[in-house]
Formats: sequence, structure tokens, C-alpha cells
Amino acid sequence: MTIHYTLSQLPEIAQKIIQFQQQIQKENSILANIWTFEGQMGAGKTTLIKEICKQLGVTANVQSPTYSIVNQYDITNNQQNINQKDNQKDIQKDNQINKIFHFDFYRLKDISEAYDIGYEDYFYPQKANGNTYFSICLVEWASRVQELIPENSLNITINIISEDKREITVSESGFKRL
Repeated sequence: MTIHYTLSQLPEIAQKIIQFQQQIQKENSILANIWTFEGQMGAGKTTLIKEICKQLGVTANVQSPTYSIVNQYDITNNQQNINQKDNQKDIQKDNQINKIFHFDFYRLKDISEAYDIGYEDYFYPQKANGNTYFSICLVEWASRVQELIPENSLNITINIISEDKREITVSESGFKRL
């Protein structure tokens, strides 16, 4: 899917990306929990991620984790329930998406830094109290750690068309179409 958009259309674009992810899940019975974001500096990766987080129910102030490498945002149960009814109908209802992890790998000097932060703990679902708790990982500059990105991922590339216009391409990798 390739779309041209302006900043004023970000809520609509974020919804289209979420719906694309939902379609992948519906067709593959698997949550696409790793979303990679590529584009040159200033293309709007963080701005788009802020809107996606808002659409998924994050109420905290979403900021770029350029220096911290990863930021964590909680999805409150009340907001998640609203999202499951309105936007997230196809997300596995017996499991719970309760966190979003926002990564920025731009400043990594070496891939070992991703190992040092324990990327596996973020990228793979965790079990607690008999339930699997899913997180969504939004990964800026994923190409710097490409060999760590799981096969089943949603890939988002943003290209600058002009000062106020962008082109976004959303694709999936590793999923089997039924």
C-alpha cells in the first residue's frame, strides 16, 4: 500500500496502518507486533508513531527515544477496551496488548548495543498469569539492526515529496497469504 499524505491527514493514515496490520492478523492468525519505520531524517517517522500510539490508546506524551533507545508506553485497560470495540476488533481478544515499545536505533554504534538492552524481551510476547501479553514494537531505523527483526513484521517507509507532503509505503514481510 502506497499513499501520499499531508500532516493534517495523519489520523487517517495511522488508522489505515492499524487496519492493514489487522488484516494481516486476520489472514495469518498472528499478531504483527514489530512495525519498522524507515525514512530520511525529518521524514516524519516519530510524528507518525505519535499518531499511531494515540490511535491505539496511549495517553502519555510520546517522544523520540533517540538517546534512550527505547521508550515504553502503557495502554490503559479502559482505553484498550474502547479500541478493541472500535479499532482493534481483529486483535486476539483472549490476549491483551498492554504496552507499546518505541525504539530509535539511529544512534547505535554497534548491533551489540541492541543485545545489551535485551531486545528479545521487547520483541517477543511474554506470559504471565496464564495469559500471553502482547506488545507492539515501533522501530525507527530498523535497518541498523535488520538481522534482529523477526520475519513477520510490518514495514513502513516514509519518503519526503515536499515540505508538507509525504509518501508512505506499508508492506509486510514473512506472512503467508491464505
